[in-house]
Amino acid sequence: MARAVRMARRVTGSTVCLMWVLSWQRHAGDFLKSIMRLMSKHSCDRDAVLLTTLWDRVLHRLGDGHWHARSALSAGMGGATGRMLRRFRHMGAPLRFDAARGVRLEYPLTPLVSRRGLAIKAMRLFEIDSTNAEMLRRASRGLRGPRALLAEHQARGRGRRGRGWATPLGGGIAMSLLIPRERIDRRMVVPLAVGVVLARALHRMGLKRVALKWPNDLWVGGRKLGGILVEARAQGVVIGVGLNHRFPPGWRETIGQPVTSLADEMGALLPPRARVVRGMLEALSPLAGGLAVEWREGFARFDALAGRTIRVQEASGATWDGEAGGIREDGALRVRVAAGERFCHAGDVSVRMSS
Repeated sequence: MARAVRMARRVTGSTVCLMWVLSWQRHAGDFLKSIMRLMSKHSCDRDAVLLTTLWDRVLHRLGDGHWHARSALSAGMGGATGRMLRRFRHMGAPLRFDAARGVRLEYPLTPLVSRRGLAIKAMRLFEIDSTNAEMLRRASRGLRGPRALLAEHQARGRGRRGRGWATPLGGGIAMSLLIPRERIDRRMVVPLAVGVVLARALHRMGLKRVALKWPNDLWVGGRKLGGILVEARAQGVVIGVGLNHRFPPGWRETIGQPVTSLADEMGALLPPRARVVRGMLEALSPLAGGLAVEWREGFARFDALAGRTIRVQEASGATWDGEAGGIREDGALRVRVAAGERFCHAGDVSVRMSS
């Protein structure tokens, strides 16, 4: 009997020791994973700071169009200047390199945000997948609007119906605005109201031919200048705006539709990006402040489709032609057909000019 008890004690002790070792290994593994995550985050944060610092130097020191030695940009960069400059060019920045002369911009670029106060408090990031996606992430973590988020480079921006929207470094404006749900007037069709206030803002800046293509595109002369994507969540409504400021060489050819930019349309009168951002935020501030925006008459003024023959493609793939006849109170597009009138809702159809 005593021998059996001693055997049981040895087995029990070994089992407890084994369980302790396994538990230590598991916790040690979790601890090491946490350390690795912190190190990775620290490295990413440091890279983001370096990229932002160098990009600001590029904008301010290379804006004269002359050649500059890389050493003029590299202070505090830890020897990574060349790698980061090449990355900038891959992102669309019009940089040129020469072994003897250094580096220069093919044409001047302008800062995205000015230091003067904005109508809506704004945050600027160097690079992001999508400003809308990032704003939704921040809202889920407790960020309250109205707040704006802008990015110098947007790699995987989202348009309506899952379409992509890429923003070349220094050549576009990618912005998202977070507004509390309770501040949105329920009588408004938000994408159309946003289009109207932005079209008015661009018109005041001198873009006299700006138009709105239902439901969410800014157009000039039948070519896309920008787009709007509105996403509503419990935490708030996010309004995303993408606007072409200036295309880098070869960028336009990678886009599968007719496009234009503010530089194309305004030439020597092209306003700096910061001025465009300021004007857009000023235009959007009444909406962000809870005021209703009159949009039906405004949309009629800028309507690019009214009276024109269009082709409608439904989600099922079916297509049919008709004449665009303006916008209904609920934001639906009115289309005159042989049998009378049909109505299109943004989530159900895609509209193109009929060939």
